[in-house]
Amino acid sequence: MIGILSLTFQKDTVNLAPVRHNVKSTTEALQSMETGLNTVDQVFEDLGDVDDGPAVYKAVQLTDNNNIRTRFTRLREQYIDKLVENLHARFSSGELDLLECLDAIINHKRYPEAHSYIVPYGNEQLNKLCEHFFSMLDTDRMKGHFLPFKHLTLSFKQLNTFEKHVEMLISDYTEVYPEH
Repeated sequence: MIGILSLTFQKDTVNLAPVRHNVKSTTEALQSMETGLNTVDQVFEDLGDVDDGPAVYKAVQLTDNNNIRTRFTRLREQYIDKLVENLHARFSSGELDLLECLDAIINHKRYPEAHSYIVPYGNEQLNKLCEHFFSMLDTDRMKGHFLPFKHLTLSFKQLNTFEKHVEMLISDYTEVYPEH
């Protein structure tokens, strides 16, 4: 699970839209493993009770030890709890909200088709970003440039990929909209 999430962030370009889903699904999958993992539970079931002497599992001679089974279960729970705790620490709800706000503003595919909806679109998200980053950015200038930025972004709708859209913003418009 963690490997899949890690690979998601190692790609050359990361789409911000599914980040919350990826983190949530990874967290839920890990939490479901806490109560048992089918493979591990099947091995325990296959082992059964071997108190009456050595047993063989996949050509390996085994001796039952209930203390080790209990300790393994406890360690598994602790390990998974720590993974989930670390995911929550790294991807807090507030940070995921900010990523979604950023995606709403820069992802041209999320923009409304009709120009009549462009004026109110994204204003709430921009305000959240401005509140969070107010000490680092000229938020009044950002808000003043947002409508022209939205029209420019809307004009990029014909671009097929988010990557091409961001490349164009960076290469052609960094000086025009330095805060965005």
